[in-house]
Amino acid sequence: MNATAPRIIDIEKAVCEYFELSHDEILSVNRKRAIARPRQIAIYLAAEYTDKTRADIARHFCRDHTTVNFAIERIAQLQTYKPKIALYVAACRERIEANGNRLAAALSSGPLR
Repeated sequence: MNATAPRIIDIEKAVCEYFELSHDEILSVNRKRAIARPRQIAIYLAAEYTDKTRADIARHFCRDHTTVNFAIERIAQLQTYKPKIALYVAACRERIEANGNRLAAALSSGPLR
């Protein structure tokens, strides 16, 4: 993994920004779809972008590994027949990658003064 690869917290922030949720909401026990689905997307993207184990991802989101497994499988499945979910995932990916590109540009511009 390179130095500018997103961390779980970076992915969480990008998803929260996109869905206009707070850190506390995405980590809450709330099971309303408006919160649970973005949480599943964040978990799915964390598994995709990081080299963290599913147990590590579960700890970050205050869940257990079975919930992480379900979220990853569910979002992968939903993207195949729900275009809106695929669009949400793509939009969150764009935010994550844009944030990563800004960080890379700042790091490559030389020493901070």
